[in-house]
Amino acid sequence: MAVNSVRELARRLGLSHTTVSDALRDSPRVKKATKEQVLKAAREFGYHYNPLAGALMSQMRRGSVETFRGDIAVVDLEGAKMRPEVFARFHKEVLQGAERAARKMGFKVEFFALGSEGISVDRLNSILISRGIRGILILPAGSSPDLSVLQWDHFSGVYTDYIIEHPAIDSVCSNHYRSMFLVMNRLARMGYRRPGLVMHKAHDERIMHRWEAAFRIYHEYHTGFTNIAPLMLEELNEADFKRWFHDTKPDVVLCHRNRVLRWMLELGAKVPETHGFCCLNVKMSPVPVAGLDLLPSMIGERAMEHLNSLIYTNRCGIPEMASTTTIPSVWVDGPTLRQVG
Repeated sequence: MAVNSVRELARRLGLSHTTVSDALRDSPRVKKATKEQVLKAAREFGYHYNPLAGALMSQMRRGSVETFRGDIAVVDLEGAKMRPEVFARFHKEVLQGAERAARKMGFKVEFFALGSEGISVDRLNSILISRGIRGILILPAGSSPDLSVLQWDHFSGVYTDYIIEHPAIDSVCSNHYRSMFLVMNRLARMGYRRPGLVMHKAHDERIMHRWEAAFRIYHEYHTGFTNIAPLMLEELNEADFKRWFHDTKPDVVLCHRNRVLRWMLELGAKVPETHGFCCLNVKMSPVPVAGLDLLPSMIGERAMEHLNSLIYTNRCGIPEMASTTTIPSVWVDGPTLRQVG
């Protein structure tokens, strides 16, 4: 016969309510053998423990329900000092969106920085377990993150970027492919006919070439454009860009980095009179530009909402099949584009 409460489970086991509750929360105060006994009985009796409900009951017993907050760890894998300045604004808005959603749902965010200026992954693991923190939201990282050493059986996790493989957990990110189609449709309506894509190669590889793939396939199925081969560089550099710009003669350049706009001006381009510049992530630009807002704040919000659903339904551990939720971008008008014809 199934049991519906911790007290009933404790009664059947002949243990105290506190011991059973602590065992279900994986508290270090309970011996390993007792934990295994409790977990085995919970499975046999069909009892599913809700960690948030347990935390709430604990607060109620202490008479402080009005101040209850569930705890969620927000993890920065690199730390602010390791992050290039151009990424700082985007990263900050992902965090702000996550924190805003957490507050609405009654969570308290615990921020942890890893890398050279923060703690180790092993230390993070022990802190989260000792504090009973079950949810981990991982902020975007420049390289492929590796958190496989965490004891994921204790945690639910969501990554706020395109793909994570170590381990493969759910992620929420921008819809880069759809965003490129949005850009190309807008440029077509404005009258541009020779769009040129310039990208840092590793940036596109990290999202499995979504930007370049969408740019190339758009030309395959839309007429009226001159097909200019994208400039994909190991590192964006002035010499290669200026050579490409002189040889291919684009009338509008698509890129993430503002330094490209400066190089265009040095070559004699008058933006937006003779040439256009479209920024693929306006959060990376220190000056007003036309282009895409990838909505980092919404990415943070949706990621936190998804993490909340995992916690409430007790879906801990590495999922059998990780999912990716994508957020469409929005167009932002700016002074670097104009109506051509």
